[in-house]
Amino acid sequence: MSIRNGLIDELLAGQDPASVMRQDGLLGEVRKALLNRLMAAEFEHHLTQERAAGEGKNHRNGSTRKRVLTDDSHVEVTIQRDREARFDPVLIGKYPCRLSGFDDKVISLYTGGMSTREIQGHLEEIYGAEVSPQLISTITDAVTAEVTEWQSRPLEPLYPVPHSVGVCQAYPNAKVMFLDAIRVKVRDQGTMCNKAVYLAPGITPDGRKHIPGL
Repeated sequence: MSIRNGLIDELLAGQDPASVMRQDGLLGEVRKALLNRLMAAEFEHHLTQERAAGEGKNHRNGSTRKRVLTDDSHVEVTIQRDREARFDPVLIGKYPCRLSGFDDKVISLYTGGMSTREIQGHLEEIYGAEVSPQLISTITDAVTAEVTEWQSRPLEPLYPVPHSVGVCQAYPNAKVMFLDAIRVKVRDQGTMCNKAVYLAPGITPDGRKHIPGL
């Protein structure tokens, strides 16, 4: 789908080119308008379905404003309310305050070695998003929980190594383990440095490659 040049010209008319891409510029306003239009359309679809089902007593009951965090900024949206309180928006839920992509941004900064306070300052300085240290900790703690779950998962009883590998052909009865390594930046005693993470790959009997440990 392509956007008509006439529509782009109309949007850009009278705009300061230096501010178009900023959160408080044209791009931010377009994002806000699109999200609110989608939210309104979702609400209208909800009421239409209820009328079709014979539940025509449900009507509008005002709206609430909500600030949600995106992957690179924040946006104000209007969430419609219905009298029977049955509307549960899918695009932006009633309770989540972050859109898809924001958590990935925080995790990317965290794995890059930035502290919680540094991430907070970075998001506020670059994107104008005010994020509490508690929220950042909640996001990064969720990653830690996933890592712990991965480390404690049950392993396969057997990881056979294909005998086409030279060392296995030479020593068919030997117990062989292959190791690989990737170099990553880590924070060690307050400074960033490169370290090697050794991977122990394994191949299951049905030919799938796993990483039993690192």
